[in-house]
Amino acid sequence: MWRNSDSDYRFVLEQQKAMRQAAEQARMARRGQRRRWWKRSNPPQSR
Repeated sequence: MWRNSDSDYRFVLEQQKAMRQAAEQARMARRGQRRRWWKRSNPPQSR
């Protein structure tokens, strides 16, 4: 019983975290900085 509610609570926390990350990415994309941020986090393999 308690274990079930605890897992549900954790699931809700994960959902909120994912929604917050998606909102931040959408905000950065609206500003047009998502491409620059993606390049900074994922540098090209070939130089």
